Amino acid sequence: MSDARDDDRMTEPGAGAPENEHAMEAEADLEARMATLAERVVELEGELGAARSTIESRDRESSIAEAVEASGAIEAEAVRALVERAMHAEPDLSASEALDAVRDRKPVLFSGPSARGTVMGEAMRGSGVSGLAAARDAAAEGDRASLLRYLRLRREQG
Repeated sequence: MSDARDDDRMTEPGAGAPENEHAMEAEADLEARMATLAERVVELEGELGAARSTIESRDRESSIAEAVEASGAIEAEAVRALVERAMHAEPDLSASEALDAVRDRKPVLFSGPSARGTVMGEAMRGSGVSGLAAARDAAAEGDRASLLRYLRLRREQG
């Protein structure tokens, strides 16, 4: 009968202590690994956010550069800075909308009829007047309009 009591003691809860310790160590290792992985996820989410921000910034810069290049800006860097400022002030504006706002406020920074301010300037460019003829007219007539016509043609040709 003493053998039966010894068998009962071996099946008691404390009898398998080494197996229980191993399971507890494994669980602690898993919890430590999960904590490490959770920290890594937070780190990677931060890197992803920074990468997205960089991509958005570069896309914005690219769209501004394309819009300014296509706009016929005389002073491209000044126009680019004004467009960036307008987009910063109103984040909902696209590059083309901000460029239109800059063009409305500062038409002198752009080439074209809106920057020239006169319809007569457009008519003169299409008239086929040579620089030499304009110079002769300016010298002969001596008036301001002839001189301005000559200077405009000289600037466009040179």
